[in-house]
Amino acid sequence: MAKRFEQYYGRYYRSALYPYIRQLDRSLAHWAYRKYKKQRGHLCRATHWIARISRLRDSKLFAHWQMGVRRGSMAGAV
Repeated sequence: MAKRFEQYYGRYYRSALYPYIRQLDRSLAHWAYRKYKKQRGHLCRATHWIARISRLRDSKLFAHWQMGVRRGSMAGAV
């Protein structure tokens, strides 16, 4: 059921997925915040680091980055 939801809304009503995509990027930032010592204590830095990866280094790493949604627009994500 969830896959059909994503396929339908991803094709015809992409903006409906934006809150879910932002939450997924936020979760990735929290993961980096906990995993990497350089990011520890700096959630904003971890958020920008994830955004930089999605824009510059590996934009095909996650499926939601491949959708073509504007990557790195993490304003208000924290």
